[in-house]
Amino acid sequence: MALGLPTVATKVGTTPLLITHGVDGLLVESDEEWALELERLVNDSELRRELGKAARAKVVQKYSVRAIRQDYRKVLGLVMEDARV
Repeated sequence: MALGLPTVATKVGTTPLLITHGVDGLLVESDEEWALELERLVNDSELRRELGKAARAKVVQKYSVRAIRQDYRKVLGLVMEDARV
C-alpha cells in the first residue's frame, strides 16, 4: 500500500481494518475470489491506478511517522513519567 500498488489480501484478522474493499484494496475469502480479483486487476489499468493511489494516500494519512508522531510523543511521555516515579 505504501508503494502505491493495488493490494489484494485475505479478509481475515485485522486486515479489513486496514483495507476498505474496492476503495484502497481488494479483500477476498476464497481461492476463486483470489483468481477473480487478480484477473480483474490485470485487465483494468484504471482500477489498478485508483486502488494504488487511494492505498498510498491512506498510508500517508494514517500510518506515516508524521501522522502518528503525536501518538508516539504521548506514549513516550507516559513512559518517562513512569520512569521518574
